[in-house]
Amino acid sequence: MLLVKFLNLRRTDIKELPSKIGRLKHLETLDIRETNVRELPDSIVQLEKISDILGGNKHTRETLKLPQEIGKKPMKSLRILSGIEIVGGSSGMPDLHEYTGLKKLTIYKLNIQEKDPSFKTFVSSIEYLGGCSLKTLSIDDQASDLLNSLDSLTSPPKYLTGLELHGMLTKFPQWIQQLSDLSKLTLSMTVLRTDTIELLSKLPSLFSLTFSFSAAKEVPYFGDILHKNKSDSEGEIVVPDGGFEALKLLRFATPVLPLLIFSEKAMPVVGRLEMSFKVLEGVFGMDNLAGLQEVHLRVSDKAGKFTRSTLARLVKQARKSAKAPRVVVDEYYDGFK
Repeated sequence: MLLVKFLNLRRTDIKELPSKIGRLKHLETLDIRETNVRELPDSIVQLEKISDILGGNKHTRETLKLPQEIGKKPMKSLRILSGIEIVGGSSGMPDLHEYTGLKKLTIYKLNIQEKDPSFKTFVSSIEYLGGCSLKTLSIDDQASDLLNSLDSLTSPPKYLTGLELHGMLTKFPQWIQQLSDLSKLTLSMTVLRTDTIELLSKLPSLFSLTFSFSAAKEVPYFGDILHKNKSDSEGEIVVPDGGFEALKLLRFATPVLPLLIFSEKAMPVVGRLEMSFKVLEGVFGMDNLAGLQEVHLRVSDKAGKFTRSTLARLVKQARKSAKAPRVVVDEYYDGFK
């Protein structure tokens, strides 16, 4: 057992890891995703060869808490750190500056305010890691000020190939348009505007683009943000002609999908369009997507008559278009209340 390199406990009933796990000197991968383990023991820092720590639950957003020792004794062999939570306070947030080998960082819960002494340290660590080997960054920030401070980074995380920013993001980080290697991007619906799409259209390697928001029931002013974005875009979100040379997959997962218009030569190679919603204001110009092959529509069982009639018209138009992409419609239960 002491020679084990890979320990997979995923989807088991385990609730905690024994402190003796620190004796597994050859352990390289620890997978405790979708378990009841909520905190790593201090002895985890004794794993000198550990490269991958996979925790939390992607679907329920349950998180894995890091021990205080991880800030005192950096695990420099670490390459993937996934499913964690980071909270403010002198003892609650590790300094990640020394994790220069980190390639993937996934934070399921971030709660750190700008007035917190550790706020600048964390922002600085993200900027620093972005200049090292970091390839994938995912941050789910529903309660702090961090997302809207990312635009202030003086040096963008230029090597990123994957980026996810969930939460109340209202200030689009302008440096995203400089990420020439970025292939997968997920942004909060709160930055869905015509000007945002125009900027993203210039990314040469972008393969997958998702706009999503899953916590609207906890954010009463979510609708106000969408209304302002639509007003700033002259009442409708327009996907312009040209650009998006590599984009194959476009997704929207949101309580409210505002009026969306695809221009005549928009997104020429998009093959799959996915939309999940409770309220649908309308979609026009879908037949302008020259490469479209599949359309997947998921409507909440709480959707009203207007949305359902709009959906019916949309499906009818798609199926009667000259290209006639495959259209799949299903209903989900209580997705957004």
